[in-house]
Amino acid sequence: MNKSKLIVIEGVDGSGKTSIAKLLAEKIDGEYYHSPSRKIEFLHKLANASSPLFRYYYFLFGNYISSKEFKKILRKKQLVVDKYIYSTVAFHSEILGKKLELPKNLVTPDIIIYIKADWYLIDKRISERPNRSKYEEIEFLKAVEKEYNRILKPLSNIIQIDTTNKTAEQAVTEITLKILQKAPQ
Repeated sequence: MNKSKLIVIEGVDGSGKTSIAKLLAEKIDGEYYHSPSRKIEFLHKLANASSPLFRYYYFLFGNYISSKEFKKILRKKQLVVDKYIYSTVAFHSEILGKKLELPKNLVTPDIIIYIKADWYLIDKRISERPNRSKYEEIEFLKAVEKEYNRILKPLSNIIQIDTTNKTAEQAVTEITLKILQKAPQ
C-alpha cells in the first residue's frame, strides 16, 4: 500500500465517503483529512448563506489551502482526503449553471476513489441527518453526479466503488485490493 500516498475520496452526499475515508485511513495507517481545511472552517456557515459564487470561491480557496497542507503531511505519512477539488467543481458546476474546469496548480492525488450508491439508499442516509439542505436533494445530486462523470472521465487514476450492498468495512477491503492491483509492480 506504500505506492499510493494521496488518496482522495469523492462522491455525492450520502454515498458513504466519510465513513469509508476514515476507515481507509486507519487501515493503511494514514491520516484522515476532511476538506476544506480546518483553517477556514469558521467561514463555512457564512459561505453557505452567501451567494453561490462566494460559496464556490470559499471551497476553491479551501482547496488551495488543503493542497499546501497535503505537501507537509505527505512527507510523513499517507493521506486519505474526504472530498477535494473534484467535489468543488462538480457541485458548483451545477450550482452556478456552467461547466467549471479543474484548476491545474493543485496537488494531484495518486488515486481518486469515487463512491457510488443506489439513489434510494442515498436518500435514506441523508434523511437521517438533521437539517437537510437544498444541496442534498436527490435531483440536485443526480445532476452533480453527471458533473462528476464529466470531470473524472478523462482521468486514469479512478477507482469506482458501489456501497449499496456493502458495509463500510467491505467497501474498504474492496478499495485496498483495487489499490494494490493498480499499483505499479
